[in-house]
Amino acid sequence: VEERSWVAARAVLAPGTIVRQGAVLTLGSVGKGELLPWTVYTGNPAEPVKPRPRDGSDASAQLGA
Repeated sequence: VEERSWVAARAVLAPGTIVRQGAVLTLGSVGKGELLPWTVYTGNPAEPVKPRPRDGSDASAQLGA
């Protein structure tokens, strides 16, 4: 799990999963393989749903992440 990325509650990372900088794995999702930088993932298996802003304008920046 790289810098400025986060994994939400009840999310699961399969062995060997790489969470790149700024990536987000949402509540209860299952991450496998490589989660690309600055992308939000959801589902089982997790799939990209939208890009995440790099400028700090999202909720995680407001939470001090």
